[in-house]
Amino acid sequence: MDIQDSHKCNLLSLELVAKYYDAEYEEVKAYYHELEDDTVFLNALNERMNASRELYSKGLFSRGEISSIDWFANQRITQYVLIRLLKPDLAVETGVFYGGTTAFILNALQKNKKGILISIDVPADELEKDAFLRHTSVSDSEDLPKALRPGFIIPDYLKDRWQFIEQDSLSAIENIKDKFTFFSHDSEHRRDYVLKELELARSKMPVRSTIMADDIDWSNGFIEFCVNKKLYPLFLTDNGKDGLNVRLGIVRLDHPNIGKQGVTD
Repeated sequence: MDIQDSHKCNLLSLELVAKYYDAEYEEVKAYYHELEDDTVFLNALNERMNASRELYSKGLFSRGEISSIDWFANQRITQYVLIRLLKPDLAVETGVFYGGTTAFILNALQKNKKGILISIDVPADELEKDAFLRHTSVSDSEDLPKALRPGFIIPDYLKDRWQFIEQDSLSAIENIKDKFTFFSHDSEHRRDYVLKELELARSKMPVRSTIMADDIDWSNGFIEFCVNKKLYPLFLTDNGKDGLNVRLGIVRLDHPNIGKQGVTD
């Protein structure tokens, strides 16, 4: 698919996001265009990717110089826009790997001039020990070269608002004392693990909060969570570069349709 088609897919997804949050589409679109025009951010990502390409060259890293933010996954663009729109004081994500999603969230927090991101991922030795390979279904894995650390593409100028915890997500979330209003799941995608992680995260979140989950097509965990809790989720497709699979799920915990219309209605 042409990158301009990906751009159109991103706009269509953001139109759905605006409707889901009862937000003005023009405001949501403005945050997307702000990201598109952020050459400082894109140049910094290219610099970090170029510096690590000899050690890691899978996926987007195989393309060379990235000319547009639309080359990145819809998940990351949507997260940036939502962080700008919702302006959380504390956000939590699981699954860091090279730090693509982390960088987008941190960039949005910096633009907000407020907020902290806690990122959680298991230590590299546990990845190796447990064969914790999260991307095998797309012929990839999350085993980092030993010379690279999780989050290795995150620009230094964005790290002031970042706290990184190397621990399994269930233990780490349990130990977070403060309430958080934005949670992003992208760790182990097995059904049982997804259910445990999302239920634990929800117990730490007030009503006016958002949960996002990536790769929801890899198990029924996210959908089962929504059905069990009688939530009203939004499902978004990829932006076309790797097809149009429905892989991103969003749940607004205070959506007005909760209790009136469920995911199976």
